[in-house]
Amino acid sequence: MVTVREDSFFHLRGRHVQHAHGKSSTSGGEHLSGAMVALMPTEADARRLRLSGGEKTDDLHLTLYFLGEGVDWSDDDRNVLINSLIDSVSETGPGPVTARAFGVNHWNGDGDSPCWVLSVGDRSDSETVPLETVRQVVTDAMNDAAIPVQHTPWVPHVCMAYTDDLSLAKELQKRLGDVTFDRIRVAFAGDYTDIALGESLTAGAVSLRRNLNDAETRAGTDFARMQGDWERLVDSAVRDMASVRDSQREQIVAQVRAAAETDDLDALNAVSVDDSGLYSILFDTLIQAATDAGVEQQREAESQGVEVPEWSLDNLTAAAGARLLQSIARVTARILSTSLVQSAVRRSLTLIGRPSVSPEQVASEVDTHLSELSESGPRESIGGAISAAQNEGRRAVLSVTPIASSYTASEILDKNACGPCRAIDGESFSTLADANQAYPSGGYVDCLGGVRCRGTIVAVWDEGE
Repeated sequence: MVTVREDSFFHLRGRHVQHAHGKSSTSGGEHLSGAMVALMPTEADARRLRLSGGEKTDDLHLTLYFLGEGVDWSDDDRNVLINSLIDSVSETGPGPVTARAFGVNHWNGDGDSPCWVLSVGDRSDSETVPLETVRQVVTDAMNDAAIPVQHTPWVPHVCMAYTDDLSLAKELQKRLGDVTFDRIRVAFAGDYTDIALGESLTAGAVSLRRNLNDAETRAGTDFARMQGDWERLVDSAVRDMASVRDSQREQIVAQVRAAAETDDLDALNAVSVDDSGLYSILFDTLIQAATDAGVEQQREAESQGVEVPEWSLDNLTAAAGARLLQSIARVTARILSTSLVQSAVRRSLTLIGRPSVSPEQVASEVDTHLSELSESGPRESIGGAISAAQNEGRRAVLSVTPIASSYTASEILDKNACGPCRAIDGESFSTLADANQAYPSGGYVDCLGGVRCRGTIVAVWDEGE
């Protein structure tokens, strides 16, 4: 999925972004808050490329777009762009890009920020996608985002060092060769989000992003099992919903055909489907997820010598437990159904009213369009609901056990965790109420990925407690 992080050192020397990528430039300290979308080399390639005294290993990048000043982007606008990029990369599925650093250039030699860069191009014999293809994926995801006018033509490069020392050419020549870029970075000055290339962006499909910390080790949490249960239930729900989704598609196509027959675009406003079948499957799945997770939390507590009383999902308040799972199932079913209807309506708008397209052709086109939609969106919504259910099951057990010594936030399940989740990762809460406030339903309350969050709470009891 995604990784966002705050790093005060990232791109602080980013003045070349404004001089080289965007036609608008500023003087003074404003350049410290520049924003961009870039390709990031693998850790191994970044270490190999780094020039002593030049850009830091973590800062080496290939800019795709200059976004202007980070302060000009509201949190909402940042989140819209980030989520749009995640969806676009997930849909198109470009893998890691292996390109070639083929030249050494000194830029802005007569300016106030001279720098050495490596020119980067496609390998003629490479089976990976071209650089322009990945840039187009980003272009499509940006929609109508307001960004500065970009210099043309786009010149792919990696900035290596800011200096007017012309003697570095020979040393830079040694860095020429293949470079693999394995993620897209969206950076707003010190805040950045990494989007992996070549792997599923659904959080449940990635491996643990780090080793267990002390709290997770002492808690005895089986994250591999939690992950496996999550993936199994997502797969099962998607499979069980297939026939219901087919029925919904038939309902939609019939309504679209009727609108086309009367040439009535207004009729598209009334297109709807029955989502009760989806709700039933989702609710059963969430109950199973919560129950399994509760059993695992009980095992963790008992392995620490804690006696766990009888518990159920109804141990919690009236707003939580089984009732909460009902609400989550109902909302998720509505999201899935509404998304299908909206896709059909958007496609219908391009067809209805054209004399050359018959009602039968409209219906056929819409049916084909719906049948070819990616599963990534539905899986993401289902996965988010199941994550919430797992946390609810764990909370049901924690609500009846003796007070733990600590309740610790764990974001280990997301290899690409967002900045707020990385910041909260490992934070200890003294009370369950405090932990529940940070993780009220599903993942972390401030997660930029929304339903993509896989964060949870682990509890540790001291011996004898």
